[in-house]
Amino acid sequence: MKKGDINDRYHEICSSLSEMRLIDAFKQLENLLLLNPEWELNSQLDQLKTSYRYMLQYLLMGTEDPGRQKLHHKIITDTWKIADRLSHHLLVNHTKSTYTETFLRCQQEASLAELLAQLETFQDNLDVLQITDTRVSSLEQEMAAHEKLEEQLFDKVWTSIEWTNEELQVATAALSSETLLNADLCLLISAVTISLLQCFDERKVLFILNVSEHTEPHVQIRAIVCLMLLLYLYDKRIPFYPEIMSRLRLKEDDKDFCKEINMVYLQLLKAQDTQKITKKMREEIMPEVIKNMQKYGHGLDPYEENDKNPDWETMDQVLDEKIREMNDILMEGGDVYMSTFSMMKQFPFFRSISHWFLPYFQQHSLVLKAIGNVSQTNETINIILSSSGICDNDKYSMLCVLPSMPEEQKQMIANKINATGDQAMIQENLQEMEKYNLRKDVIANNYTHCLYRFFKLYPKLEDCPDIFDESLDFYDSQLFCNFVGSAQYLREVCNYLFKYERYRSVLNVLTLIESTGETIASDYQKMGYCYQHFCNYSSALSYYEKADMLQPHNSWTIRHIATCYRLTHRFEESLSYYQQAATLLPENKSIIYQTGVCLLELSRYDEALQKFFQLDLMESNSPKIWRAIGWCSFMQGKYEQSINYFKKAINQKPLPNDTMNLGHVYLVQGQLKKAIELYKEASMQMKSDAKDFGSFNDVFREDEKLLKEKGIDPQLFPLILDLVSSED
Repeated sequence: MKKGDINDRYHEICSSLSEMRLIDAFKQLENLLLLNPEWELNSQLDQLKTSYRYMLQYLLMGTEDPGRQKLHHKIITDTWKIADRLSHHLLVNHTKSTYTETFLRCQQEASLAELLAQLETFQDNLDVLQITDTRVSSLEQEMAAHEKLEEQLFDKVWTSIEWTNEELQVATAALSSETLLNADLCLLISAVTISLLQCFDERKVLFILNVSEHTEPHVQIRAIVCLMLLLYLYDKRIPFYPEIMSRLRLKEDDKDFCKEINMVYLQLLKAQDTQKITKKMREEIMPEVIKNMQKYGHGLDPYEENDKNPDWETMDQVLDEKIREMNDILMEGGDVYMSTFSMMKQFPFFRSISHWFLPYFQQHSLVLKAIGNVSQTNETINIILSSSGICDNDKYSMLCVLPSMPEEQKQMIANKINATGDQAMIQENLQEMEKYNLRKDVIANNYTHCLYRFFKLYPKLEDCPDIFDESLDFYDSQLFCNFVGSAQYLREVCNYLFKYERYRSVLNVLTLIESTGETIASDYQKMGYCYQHFCNYSSALSYYEKADMLQPHNSWTIRHIATCYRLTHRFEESLSYYQQAATLLPENKSIIYQTGVCLLELSRYDEALQKFFQLDLMESNSPKIWRAIGWCSFMQGKYEQSINYFKKAINQKPLPNDTMNLGHVYLVQGQLKKAIELYKEASMQMKSDAKDFGSFNDVFREDEKLLKEKGIDPQLFPLILDLVSSED
């Protein structure tokens, strides 16, 4: 049986269980068990079916049963557990992948308790070695042994389908260990995260809830990231587990926790936009930077005047603008280094899945090999590795590169950094950097960048779902909505989504803000804007009008109300709002133009012409205004004026409609031959760009009613079309 078939059948069972359709789930499980008989699972399923049958019989008999819902949920969760185990068994026995190979290997290795106990001895062993045996080889050997244990721990947890109560207790006890490194705890949490993304386990979820209260920020943030993903991915499943739900309810009133949940969500969204940022860096920013730097040249000709090119000032401005743009993305938490470091993940170091989640810390053999000696150069490079701007995953990429880097190149990097200040200043900056790195939003930003690299670049990611391919609309999850916190934090998320034009998600967040009763005018403005973007003008108007009530006389709101009325052909209402906007912004050209358009649609040609002539005085070289004057003049019967303005538009920027409209003027004047020449020209223009303008015949037929009102015999219309299409 293929992996895709197994997963499809499993998801069908999950769908039935999430909708509480137990009979369907039983049948689906029975069919799956026929393909791979498992006596133990069959027996458990039969017991659940019997329990459910009795429960239904008691219900039918009208028997009062206060424990019915609890029993019902227990049957559902136990059925889900059978589905989990069966799916896992089928995948392990019928498919080949990194996961199945690792799972089978880990069955023969040490237990979770044994691995954690061995890891706890590392710091003591290292301290002893630094006193008794300071040889680099001894330190490396101890570090290598520790790192092997880390890999074993990660693999053991990652591939475990279900923890026992004993394993939960062991893992929870590790949280208060005084000798276990925080780096090891971080790896444990990431392993639990990847495990839960592949298969739900109630005890692992309870462990994550325990870790979410940890006092060490790096440890806590990893747990919160995991918890958020669980609330999103298992939104339909978690409510069936009373112990998890009671723990979650306790956290709903914790304002600090709600704040952190929203902060982590914002960081996940930023990480999800990495592909857009990488594309922008690759196609817009870096080419411009390289191009401008190349223009400078690398030396001066001694026989020429040593003067500066005045063009350099413009080049400097372009270069500064692009670098500033890159820096702005970086300061917002955007991932500008993905494209730079993505090519450095081919080193053997990254073949181990655990290394993708490894926090940067000094007691790692890779650090010792790369910058172990205490030279000034390596101290300076260590400052770079302490920067929060580069995520831990990329720091290990740098450490993989450093040993093969020539000493001169390292020295050049060190000199450039040292040139920015004396050693005292650099050390002071390093201390400030260390404080900054402990900020929870900085830690979350770092970790989500590491997660993004794993899901996008790890070559053996066959069984784990890519969370960044999901919509990450967490506010679709009722469980997550219980932690929305205040409108202030929601607006931070909303502003980010709005900036990157994720309007569906913006509407979800703004709807939640509205439910808090703390909505302000700008919230309604954004809701209106989103609905307008989706061409839902009635909803857009509804929210714009609410914004107008909260903040009257706002020119932006009034203009957008006018636009929505205009786009729904309610020109009287639109004109009224454009006139209001004009009192606030009397010199605004767009408002004057759209006022003229509304007057034109209402056949108030004299007033419309006044607006267009006003614009022509303000902006003396606009074909858009000239064609509006031309059409208005045509509708008024001012044919010579119409001809003059259509010709001006055609001479400046010819469009097929201008040529056709000029033909209409000559047709109404009785100059058929001239009209046909222009129609043929318009037809040729439309054929060259039919996507934008359609066919000449279709456009002409739309104007036939108007031409008839202008006195043209309708019997001429088919003859005119034939004359246009003829080659004579």
